[in-house]
Amino acid sequence: MSDFYLFRNALKDLLLAKKLLTGGLIIILPSLIAIIGQHFLQAGRFTPEIAYNRLAEVLIFGITLILVAVVFFTGILSQEIEQKTIVYLLTRPIPRWRILLMKFLAAFLVTTVILWLSLLLLALVTYGPAHLAKPG
Repeated sequence: MSDFYLFRNALKDLLLAKKLLTGGLIIILPSLIAIIGQHFLQAGRFTPEIAYNRLAEVLIFGITLILVAVVFFTGILSQEIEQKTIVYLLTRPIPRWRILLMKFLAAFLVTTVILWLSLLLLALVTYGPAHLAKPG
């Protein structure tokens, strides 16, 4: 069993429909809050720079990161235990730290992609697509 095989299987387990739906909802949540904030705040009080910085700090790095970490990092080994494949993995001549490292790297990759997508969607909502297309 190679490290790539372990990584691929961990990634496959993390990209199940339930977890993808949860990840999608987590990606959309900060942007929905930004849209609601734009409509309720006065036009003079809403500046894209301040809104993006505050929402990214509080919602994405404060709440979204924690939710994603809980959803994906706790599922690293729980899927193996539920499917009863943990015994098979542990009987292989692979050190346990390599098994955990590959599963951790897969969860880290999924978490990073979700955070980047969330930041990109928040930037599109706060600045608007026309503002982002302009250079400088």
